[in-house]
Amino acid sequence: MILLNELNLRKIATRWVPHVLTEVQRWLRYAIRSDHFARWQQEVEKILSRIISIDEFWARAYEPDLKCQSTDYRPAGSPWR
Repeated sequence: MILLNELNLRKIATRWVPHVLTEVQRWLRYAIRSDHFARWQQEVEKILSRIISIDEFWARAYEPDLKCQSTDYRPAGSPWR
């Protein structure tokens, strides 16, 4: 109750929210991908020896097991994001 009454904080549940890329962001990613692909074609053997692979299980987004793990306290009146 100290967080709510004395510090005037409110409890919110946080979560991962996907976002939509802008046109500029899409073109930038396309340009970077094109550069990487061109480099790949020139230096296949060098690049293959430097690739690090991981289990896809570890690369996923954070998913809390309990609701209390995704709880955050924000000042009253603060924006939602």
